[in-house]
Amino acid sequence: MAFDWFIRARDNHLDTSEHKLIDCTNRTLSVHFVMQPAKSFTLLLGYPAGTRSAFTNQFKGQVEFWADNVRVASLIVESDDVQDANWLNHRGMGDAHILNWSSHKPGLASLLKPRRIYEMKVEFSQPPPTNSSLWAHFLQRHADVDRQSTIIRSHLYPPP
Repeated sequence: MAFDWFIRARDNHLDTSEHKLIDCTNRTLSVHFVMQPAKSFTLLLGYPAGTRSAFTNQFKGQVEFWADNVRVASLIVESDDVQDANWLNHRGMGDAHILNWSSHKPGLASLLKPRRIYEMKVEFSQPPPTNSSLWAHFLQRHADVDRQSTIIRSHLYPPP
């Protein structure tokens, strides 16, 4: 009983989590993932460590989130409207760009429902470098953290 306060404090502490969604190998991309119970959901464009000086490409495109053949959210992403972040450095990546820093009010975490499978469709009119990748970054209560190594789901598998 004396440690109940500690367990409640730990479970309510906000943890950060990031998961690689897909490599940017084409102009058109699609990936299925399970939304986590999150306080915030940020979409990042990351690139390998040591390539920052070579990152001169301009990019522009549209990202859509779909569930059960219904578009839930859509946002325009472009190199002129990003916020830099170092949130992927510990994942062996260089700096990253936050793609949805100012695009949604309310944020994606309130539009995407926890434990539901979403398809993220991306279409670039100007693609980023092919060595870049898209990442999900979110804050969630420690008690809600899914200890699996990935949130990616194939549409062939049933929901978790």
